[in-house]
Formats: sequence, structure tokens, C-alpha cells
Amino acid sequence: MTAAPVFRAILLHDEEARDRAVLVPAATIPPARLRIPTVYAGAAACDVYELVDDTDWPEQAMFRHAGVNPRTTNDRSDPA
Repeated sequence: MTAAPVFRAILLHDEEARDRAVLVPAATIPPARLRIPTVYAGAAACDVYELVDDTDWPEQAMFRHAGVNPRTTNDRSDPA
């Protein structure tokens, strides 16, 4: 059994202490936007990241935090 291809997503924030890297399923081109599950005000949400540098693609790409997309059980919209 072979592992699914992944790339390293470097997630950048305004506060350097919050920067981190995660492994994400790979595609043929770098995604323009990533949504990473998180918790916001005690509820399920997604941190939204925008692509800023894909120079090292397909091994890794850098993304800047663009905001949080709060979710509720009644809200299926995705404004981010």
C-alpha cells in the first residue's frame, strides 16, 4: 500500500509564534486557498489561508492567514 501524495503547507500568521506547517493532500497545482479546521468562540470553524509562495512546489507552498470562517449547524455558506 502506497501513501497518498502530500505537500508541506507552511501557514503564516501576523504573529510569528502562530506560524506552523501541516501536511496536506497534494494536487497537480498548488491550491490558491486552504481551509484548515479550527475552533472559533467554542464552535467549529475553518482558518482560511491564501497562497503567497509556490516556488518550492510540489514539495511545499506558503500560505498567509486570511481570516476565520465560523460555522454553525444552520450556516452552510462559505464567504471566505
